[in-house]
Amino acid sequence: MSDDFSRFKHFTGGLGKNIHKALLRAVLYLERMVEEEAPKVTGNLVNHISSYVVDRGQQSYGIVALGAKYTGYVIRGTGIYGPYKQRIRPVRKKALAFSYGGAQVVVRSVAGQRPNPFHLRARKKALPKLLEIFGGFRK
Repeated sequence: MSDDFSRFKHFTGGLGKNIHKALLRAVLYLERMVEEEAPKVTGNLVNHISSYVVDRGQQSYGIVALGAKYTGYVIRGTGIYGPYKQRIRPVRKKALAFSYGGAQVVVRSVAGQRPNPFHLRARKKALPKLLEIFGGFRK
């Protein structure tokens, strides 16, 4: 963990350094919770979760980034469960063809995927620990 804190050497002593350490701990913990809650069908979604701390003068932000291109589809859902509420149909062909459970499937349309707001579940699960981390900085 000391390696994680080495990038904050330019903050000298006092409360500032402790706040940045707490922020880094909180961001790393939240990243771990998001990884636990994320669906792991192929592992690609989990592999594209990252976190970092951004310093802007007197303000710092902790960010957990969900970098897979399809993350929005997982979170919001697709087809009848998504924002357009319509079945998924092929645009240029008469049918959709894909593998499911090791078998080749050909269909005219599919319902889609239900929303999976895993990031919100992770936030709710992490909140008590985050409050504990930052509890010592209350006025």
